[in-house]
Amino acid sequence: MSQGELAPGTVIANRFVIERQIGSGGMGTVYAAKQAGLERSVAIKVITPDDAAKPMARRRFEREARVSAALRHPNAVEIYDFGTHEDTMYLAMELLDGLSL
Repeated sequence: MSQGELAPGTVIANRFVIERQIGSGGMGTVYAAKQAGLERSVAIKVITPDDAAKPMARRRFEREARVSAALRHPNAVEIYDFGTHEDTMYLAMELLDGLSL
């Protein structure tokens, strides 16, 4: 998997199928995806190519995943998965309908 923009149909970790890009920021790009098997909609955050090359940024992304996964609150998204697929770090989480913050 290249670390550039992910095309619709790209499969991450053999279970998340990218549907479309829904946002991007300084640390990553967020995509709407479908989790195969469970057929649920998810959001996938992928670290930027520049940050993927920086050990400190990779640790920060991993810390974000751990801290987010530990949160239990009705106003916080649920974290489904975190990992690395073909050298690209990703974070799979609940996809919410509504406006972006």
